[in-house]
Amino acid sequence: MCIIIHSGPTPVKSMPIKEDLLHYIWRIKSFNLKNLCTTDGEALNIISFGNYNHSDGPDFLEAQIELSGTKWIGSIEMHVKSSDWNIHGHSSDSNYQNTILHVVYKEDKEIKRKNGTKIPCLVLKGRMNTGIIQLYQKFDSALWIPCESLIDQSSELSQTLAKERALSDRLEKRWKGVNISNNLTNNNWEETAYRLICRSFGLVHNADAFLQIAMNIPYSILKKNSNNLESLEAIYMGTAGLLTSDLEDEYSQRIKNDYQFYRKKYDIQKIDIPLKHKAVRPHNFPEVALSQFINLMSKPRIFSQLLEADIQGIGKLLKVKASPYWDNHYTFDKISNTKIKTLGKSKMRVIIINAIVPMLYFMSKKTGDDNWSKKALDLLEQIPAEKNNIISRWKSLNIRSNSAYDTQALLELKKHHCKKKKCLSCPIGHNILKPNG
Repeated sequence: MCIIIHSGPTPVKSMPIKEDLLHYIWRIKSFNLKNLCTTDGEALNIISFGNYNHSDGPDFLEAQIELSGTKWIGSIEMHVKSSDWNIHGHSSDSNYQNTILHVVYKEDKEIKRKNGTKIPCLVLKGRMNTGIIQLYQKFDSALWIPCESLIDQSSELSQTLAKERALSDRLEKRWKGVNISNNLTNNNWEETAYRLICRSFGLVHNADAFLQIAMNIPYSILKKNSNNLESLEAIYMGTAGLLTSDLEDEYSQRIKNDYQFYRKKYDIQKIDIPLKHKAVRPHNFPEVALSQFINLMSKPRIFSQLLEADIQGIGKLLKVKASPYWDNHYTFDKISNTKIKTLGKSKMRVIIINAIVPMLYFMSKKTGDDNWSKKALDLLEQIPAEKNNIISRWKSLNIRSNSAYDTQALLELKKHHCKKKKCLSCPIGHNILKPNG
């Protein structure tokens, strides 16, 4: 017997049903499937719910239904109100003319195809699992993460799956960024890696400026002058705009003169992004970082060595010092207490996470060799968990991190999933909402 349900209790007036919740309920089939009818009274049998479409076009593709004994194959489109079909411009879009079923929360308007035939409509109001609706309405965007008050109900497995998916998304974006850079360098792999590593030496505050330095000074110039570190410091410090006219000590004067020579020889332009010192710890000042970067890049076969080495080998390669001038300086012309400026472990980890891991993932995608991506993941698992405010907040919710594998995943989860309330596509959200736990 076919039963038409036109109405049902509205869960919470102040928080109306949203379309993404309808998608979710349809995907997990969490509604009353007995005696389905269209709003015209035709008996409806759903043979296949269709494939969820993450791109443009109808919400579900390749669905199969039976209406009054006749089978139909095509698309299913979902809306909160049937009139949304016209509001979204589907009536004039040819992609939607193969829609065999319009699934809505409420039918407030009869919808027809271009040829005038009515699109069969199924109303979900009154058929949906109210428990899921009530739980979903507790997902609050005003909280640090929408499921903050519910996350203790999620399983450890769902948390692990959420982290795995988030990390995969993060690495996918990272390697695509490397690929864009590689295209800009005309597939010059060394130039691409050089820019990526230079950017990572700038850390958060000076990353963009350091990238511009590398773009203004091609790697070929560094290689030509790799046996003369003082000349390289002149080139890089000058290009960075650090050799100001008021500098007076002997070393500063000497490399200022050298910079003018090399600037004309190689037609090098200064960067137009000012370097920052405020909020940067002295041992990470751009002057010190550039000197360390020059020393690293001057090593023979540095890129292949970094890619081929294990975590201990990478650590040895990255254990570079700034030039002797910086033993008692953090900036030009200002003497400080003597301290050899060796690259610290925390900064090494940043370089591995932000440069070497994306390079390895890029190599895996380009060559089809999964060993590169496996190595990238292995490196993350061997790096201690990062410490920052976001990771501390996750910890307060009993979501713990054992390594950079976890922390990188949680950073991605917070920024690109929780912040955008993608709860219905998150394993944690799904686990909380799943009927009967």
